[in-house]
Amino acid sequence: MENVKKAYEIIYQTRYKAAFASLMIKELDDSYNPALITELVYGTLRNYYLVRENWRRFTKTKLSQQISSLLDLGIYMIIYSDKPDYAVVNNIVEISKKIKKKKYTKLVNAVLNEFIRQGPLKFDEDDITQLSIKYSNPLWLTNLWNAHYGLDRTKEILKYNLTRNTLTLRVNPHKISRDQLLALDSNFKAGSLAPEEIYYEGNIFQTDYFKDGLVSVQDAASQLVAHAVTFIDTDKVLDACSAPGTKATHIASLRHDKGHIDAVELYESRSNLIRNSLARLDLSSISVYNHDARFLEEILEVNDYDHVLLDVPCTGFGVMRGKAEIKINTKPEDIDSIVKLQEEIINSALPMLKVGGNLIYSTCTLNKKENENQVARILRLNPNFELVSEETIFGYEHQSDSFYLAVLKKLN
Repeated sequence: MENVKKAYEIIYQTRYKAAFASLMIKELDDSYNPALITELVYGTLRNYYLVRENWRRFTKTKLSQQISSLLDLGIYMIIYSDKPDYAVVNNIVEISKKIKKKKYTKLVNAVLNEFIRQGPLKFDEDDITQLSIKYSNPLWLTNLWNAHYGLDRTKEILKYNLTRNTLTLRVNPHKISRDQLLALDSNFKAGSLAPEEIYYEGNIFQTDYFKDGLVSVQDAASQLVAHAVTFIDTDKVLDACSAPGTKATHIASLRHDKGHIDAVELYESRSNLIRNSLARLDLSSISVYNHDARFLEEILEVNDYDHVLLDVPCTGFGVMRGKAEIKINTKPEDIDSIVKLQEEIINSALPMLKVGGNLIYSTCTLNKKENENQVARILRLNPNFELVSEETIFGYEHQSDSFYLAVLKKLN
């Protein structure tokens, strides 16, 4: 029961206290089962709207945040876990006794047993509201995707976002090739989207492969960014929103640590993530700056870079398989503030490029306001730029995160 109780606590903290589930799970001590807790936490958060709709029909009482979170977990376990229904109910009821002085214990017991008796709700996928509930997505976001990508693609996105994400690795070609690594250990399997994409059966973090810098964690779609930058080692590169540094270190490793890359990151703690990666990957061609990317001219020279990479802050709608809290916590109005921030960073970065240089713009989101519309704005306001390429990567087509990547060239 302690694992279930801890899962409930993480769900509550993530849902209502702006905590990060991944960080809380990482901090678990040896008395817990991290795999079980991870499954319960992320399974409940991924299915948040579905499980909540399923229990709300059985009570008109306004429930506390704690009890609501507990019922979310209970319904998820009844639907998806292998535990017998009675065992789930017993566990959840026991946990409820420690909340609000047993005020809601009878209600929790009644709601769960009534759900078992009546069974889960059934939904019509042709109704956009019911579709959102079935695949546990906020209605406003389902409507946005429907408007941007059409209903058929929206359904695929929704279904895919309920699947578990896989830990994707990137080979460090500065130290070893993917073919060499595949030949070295049969636990490695090659990916199909990116040239350095690879997977490992087992805990990669406990291996010398990871400790010695032969591999890094990076989603396959994200790995394509480095390949949008030419590997001419005399080209100077700016990575303006760098942390945790996966794209900058990928570029450096493809150039075998030659040339120079300036990596800018606002927060010192996140800059340290980049520095730690440089040490592990044995790279020295990257300089790390702590600074606000909206004001690059304060620390860097204009017209000085052959390539400027803008992997800008975004809503993260493309990574919700692994960060289910995004769809719970993000509000429609948040998009406007993020778009404004993106525009400020873009305006700061454009003068950094040399004539003939490339701007690589990317996000890990599915939202044309942050993607295509931002690129269209650059072209409209800067006639000396042209679009070289543009692609939206839908994760369900590649078993990756969803991603947007555009390349623009500065003509004069």
